[in-house]
Amino acid sequence: MTFTHSSSIYQTQWPKRLSNLIFWLSQISIPRWLRTPLLGFVANRLKINRTEMEHPIHHYTSINALFTRGLRQSSRQIDIQTNTLTSPVDGTIIGFGHAEKNTSSHFIKGHNFSLPELIGKKNSTHINRYAYISLYLSPSDCHRIMAPTSGQITQLDYIQGNLFPVREPFISQHSTLYNSNERTVVTIQSNETKLFLVAVAAINVSKIDCTFAPSFITTCQKTPTQTHTYSPPHTTTKGDWIQTFLLGSSVVMIMDPSVTFSQTLKVSQKIKYGELYGTK
Repeated sequence: MTFTHSSSIYQTQWPKRLSNLIFWLSQISIPRWLRTPLLGFVANRLKINRTEMEHPIHHYTSINALFTRGLRQSSRQIDIQTNTLTSPVDGTIIGFGHAEKNTSSHFIKGHNFSLPELIGKKNSTHINRYAYISLYLSPSDCHRIMAPTSGQITQLDYIQGNLFPVREPFISQHSTLYNSNERTVVTIQSNETKLFLVAVAAINVSKIDCTFAPSFITTCQKTPTQTHTYSPPHTTTKGDWIQTFLLGSSVVMIMDPSVTFSQTLKVSQKIKYGELYGTK
């Protein structure tokens, strides 16, 4: 991979340190009397839809609590059909389609990934062809990640990496950005097929946690790669909250090639968690 001088700094330790500082600042408890004006200002600047929030703005004790907020159950309708796949996040569709393992999958011009590097060589061993979809979370989006299908969570992989911003011009400059950044890979076994949900970290987003593994958080990991297998596996239902971006970034899903995408799906389209994007 070729890096420009301006982006090579993202391969140093300072992005992690900066992200840790921002996370620490975002967790500072805000006095109750200051919450409405301060968090209201943040919500307005980021165009957060306050009518969907699970609680009134004064309920949130920190900026991080606002970012990782839940939503009113009535604000999202989960497609409950057993043969459908639903978006795990509120976000924007960066790309989707089908690809061969030995070729690159293009999300947008100049952006691709190597499947073995993205999800790990062992995970990709028996995959020749697959379906994929990539979603970007903006600061205004809910930062919780929901199960896109019902099934069994059998494995969690952690892959250490850089913290390049997942936005332009970095996406176009670095054709394998997703392979370079820190990420987690959650394996969901659904009937006879597997789905790999990849949560990709970025600058200011160096922390990803998991509801099914409370002791795990990406910032605490010291080894380059880790694999946690679960026996018995964790049962999850479509729409269950399974992970959180402690700010926000991108999600990539790798699925069985039999997946058929909705005919109305478009790149750059906004999508909400629970909305149908394909059938299996």
